[in-house]
Amino acid sequence: DAIREGLRSRDYFGYAINVSESGRFQGLQFGVPDAIVYLDAVGVLIKPEVAARQLQTDQVATQKSGASPATPTVIEVISGGTSDGASAPSQKTTVTVAARPNRFHGSVEIDAARIGRDAGKIAEEVVQHLAGTLGAKVKVTLEIEAEIHEGVSDQTLRTVTENCRTLKFRHAEFEKS
Repeated sequence: DAIREGLRSRDYFGYAINVSESGRFQGLQFGVPDAIVYLDAVGVLIKPEVAARQLQTDQVATQKSGASPATPTVIEVISGGTSDGASAPSQKTTVTVAARPNRFHGSVEIDAARIGRDAGKIAEEVVQHLAGTLGAKVKVTLEIEAEIHEGVSDQTLRTVTENCRTLKFRHAEFEKS
Protein backbone atom coordinates (compact mmCIF):
# COMPACT_ATOMS: atom_id res chain seq x y z
CA ASP A 1 0.00 0.00 0.00
CA ALA A 2 2.87 2.39 0.75
CA ILE A 3 4.36 1.82 -2.71
CA ARG A 4 0.98 2.35 -4.40
CA GLU A 5 0.50 5.54 -2.37
CA GLY A 6 3.96 6.80 -3.40
CA LEU A 7 3.19 6.13 -7.07
CA ARG A 8 0.27 8.56 -6.97
CA SER A 9 2.76 11.43 -6.98
CA ARG A 10 5.68 12.15 -9.28
CA ASP A 11 7.67 13.35 -6.27
CA TYR A 12 8.81 10.02 -4.81
CA PHE A 13 9.49 7.22 -7.31
CA GLY A 14 8.28 5.25 -10.29
CA TYR A 15 7.76 1.51 -10.49
CA ALA A 16 8.42 -1.00 -13.27
CA ILE A 17 7.46 -4.65 -13.41
CA ASN A 18 10.78 -5.51 -15.04
CA VAL A 19 13.96 -4.12 -16.58
CA SER A 20 14.66 -5.33 -20.12
CA GLU A 21 18.09 -6.47 -21.27
CA SER A 22 18.52 -3.06 -22.95
CA GLY A 23 17.92 -1.32 -19.60
CA ARG A 24 14.41 -0.04 -20.41
CA PHE A 25 11.77 -0.16 -17.69
CA GLN A 26 8.84 -2.34 -18.74
CA GLY A 27 5.38 -1.62 -17.35
CA LEU A 28 6.54 1.76 -16.08
CA GLN A 29 4.09 3.44 -13.70
CA PHE A 30 4.72 6.97 -12.49
CA GLY A 31 2.22 9.47 -11.10
CA VAL A 32 -0.57 6.88 -11.36
CA PRO A 33 -3.53 7.00 -8.97
CA ASP A 34 -4.36 3.26 -9.22
CA ALA A 35 -1.00 1.57 -9.68
CA ILE A 36 -0.65 -2.18 -9.85
CA VAL A 37 2.39 -3.39 -7.92
CA TYR A 38 3.87 -6.89 -7.88
CA LEU A 39 6.10 -7.71 -4.94
CA ASP A 40 8.46 -10.11 -6.68
CA ALA A 41 12.13 -10.46 -7.54
CA VAL A 42 12.00 -8.45 -10.78
CA GLY A 43 9.90 -5.36 -9.92
CA VAL A 44 11.92 -2.21 -9.28
CA LEU A 45 11.44 1.25 -7.82
CA ILE A 46 12.86 4.02 -9.98
CA LYS A 47 14.11 7.50 -9.13
CA PRO A 48 11.52 10.08 -10.24
CA GLU A 49 13.90 11.85 -12.62
CA VAL A 50 14.80 8.54 -14.33
CA ALA A 51 11.14 7.53 -14.72
CA ALA A 52 10.24 10.97 -16.10
CA ARG A 53 13.16 10.82 -18.54
CA GLN A 54 12.03 7.44 -19.96
CA LEU A 55 8.44 8.64 -20.36
CA GLN A 56 9.68 11.79 -22.11
CA THR A 57 12.05 9.80 -24.35
CA ASP A 58 9.19 7.46 -25.30
CA GLN A 59 6.94 10.38 -26.14
CA VAL A 60 9.61 12.09 -28.30
CA ALA A 61 10.42 8.83 -30.11
CA THR A 62 6.74 8.26 -30.86
CA GLN A 63 6.36 11.80 -32.22
CA LYS A 64 9.48 11.49 -34.40
CA SER A 65 8.47 8.13 -35.82
CA GLY A 66 5.02 9.39 -36.71
CA ALA A 67 3.61 6.19 -35.26
CA SER A 68 0.23 6.29 -33.69
CA PRO A 69 0.68 4.91 -30.17
CA ALA A 70 -2.11 3.30 -28.23
CA THR A 71 -4.16 6.08 -26.70
CA PRO A 72 -2.65 7.15 -23.39
CA THR A 73 -4.92 7.63 -20.42
CA VAL A 74 -5.34 11.19 -19.17
CA ILE A 75 -6.36 11.38 -15.53
CA GLU A 76 -7.25 14.43 -13.47
CA VAL A 77 -6.10 14.10 -9.88
CA ILE A 78 -7.71 16.41 -7.33
CA SER A 79 -5.73 16.80 -4.14
CA GLY A 80 -6.28 18.86 -1.07
CA GLY A 81 -5.37 18.89 2.59
CA THR A 82 -2.03 18.68 4.31
CA SER A 83 -0.20 15.96 6.19
CA ASP A 84 -1.25 17.45 9.57
CA GLY A 85 -4.95 17.23 8.64
CA ALA A 86 -5.48 20.96 8.02
CA SER A 87 -7.48 21.82 4.96
CA ALA A 88 -5.76 23.35 1.97
CA PRO A 89 -7.16 24.53 -1.33
CA SER A 90 -7.85 21.73 -3.80
CA GLN A 91 -5.41 21.42 -6.66
CA LYS A 92 -6.23 19.80 -9.97
CA THR A 93 -3.35 18.09 -11.72
CA THR A 94 -3.56 16.37 -15.10
CA VAL A 95 -1.45 13.24 -15.33
CA THR A 96 -0.88 11.40 -18.59
CA VAL A 97 -0.26 7.72 -18.09
CA ALA A 98 1.50 5.99 -20.96
CA ALA A 99 -0.59 3.29 -22.60
CA ARG A 100 0.32 -0.17 -21.40
CA PRO A 101 1.45 -2.88 -23.78
CA ASN A 102 -1.52 -4.96 -24.89
CA ARG A 103 0.01 -7.68 -27.06
CA PHE A 104 2.59 -10.36 -26.39
CA HIS A 105 4.37 -12.64 -28.83
CA GLY A 106 7.13 -15.02 -27.86
CA SER A 107 8.99 -17.93 -29.38
CA VAL A 108 11.22 -20.48 -27.66
CA GLU A 109 13.02 -23.62 -28.71
CA ILE A 110 12.32 -26.63 -26.50
CA ASP A 111 14.63 -29.61 -26.06
CA ALA A 112 12.78 -32.60 -27.57
CA ALA A 113 14.18 -34.87 -24.86
CA ARG A 114 12.63 -32.66 -22.14
CA ILE A 115 9.48 -31.44 -23.89
CA GLY A 116 7.13 -32.33 -21.03
CA ARG A 117 9.17 -30.54 -18.40
CA ASP A 118 9.94 -27.49 -20.54
CA ALA A 119 6.41 -27.08 -21.92
CA GLY A 120 5.01 -27.43 -18.41
CA LYS A 121 7.37 -24.77 -17.12
CA ILE A 122 6.42 -22.41 -19.97
CA ALA A 123 2.72 -23.02 -19.27
CA GLU A 124 3.22 -22.31 -15.57
CA GLU A 125 5.55 -19.34 -15.79
CA VAL A 126 4.29 -17.54 -18.91
CA VAL A 127 0.96 -18.78 -20.29
CA GLN A 128 -0.73 -18.93 -16.87
CA HIS A 129 0.10 -15.26 -16.18
CA LEU A 130 -1.14 -14.13 -19.57
CA ALA A 131 -4.30 -16.26 -19.45
CA GLY A 132 -5.01 -15.05 -15.90
CA THR A 133 -5.26 -11.45 -17.08
CA LEU A 134 -8.84 -10.22 -17.28
CA GLY A 135 -10.07 -10.21 -20.89
CA ALA A 136 -6.97 -11.94 -22.26
CA LYS A 137 -7.21 -14.14 -25.35
CA VAL A 138 -4.22 -16.45 -25.34
CA LYS A 139 -3.33 -18.71 -28.24
CA VAL A 140 -0.50 -21.22 -27.94
CA THR A 141 0.86 -22.91 -31.06
CA LEU A 142 3.28 -25.81 -31.06
CA GLU A 143 5.53 -26.04 -34.11
CA ILE A 144 7.62 -29.11 -34.83
CA GLU A 145 10.53 -29.32 -37.28
CA ALA A 146 12.52 -32.51 -37.78
CA GLU A 147 15.39 -33.41 -40.09
CA ILE A 148 16.18 -37.09 -40.42
CA HIS A 149 19.33 -37.51 -42.53
CA GLU A 150 18.74 -41.21 -43.32
CA GLY A 151 15.06 -40.65 -44.15
CA VAL A 152 11.91 -41.76 -42.35
CA SER A 153 10.75 -45.38 -42.39
CA ASP A 154 7.34 -46.19 -43.84
CA GLN A 155 6.10 -47.18 -40.38
CA THR A 156 7.18 -43.85 -38.81
CA LEU A 157 5.70 -41.91 -41.72
CA ARG A 158 2.35 -43.74 -41.37
CA THR A 159 2.29 -43.46 -37.53
CA VAL A 160 3.17 -39.76 -37.41
CA THR A 161 0.77 -38.85 -40.24
CA GLU A 162 -2.09 -40.75 -38.60
CA ASN A 163 -1.36 -39.29 -35.14
CA CYS A 164 -1.23 -35.75 -36.55
CA ARG A 165 -4.62 -36.29 -38.22
CA THR A 166 -6.10 -37.68 -34.97
CA LEU A 167 -4.67 -34.79 -32.95
CA LYS A 168 -6.14 -32.31 -35.46
CA PHE A 169 -2.90 -30.69 -36.62
CA ARG A 170 -3.74 -27.83 -39.01
CA HIS A 171 -0.70 -28.63 -41.10
CA ALA A 172 1.58 -31.67 -41.09
CA GLU A 173 3.57 -33.12 -43.95
CA PHE A 174 6.77 -34.90 -44.82
CA GLU A 175 8.95 -33.72 -47.68
CA LYS A 176 12.19 -34.59 -49.41
CA SER A 177 14.96 -32.00 -49.30
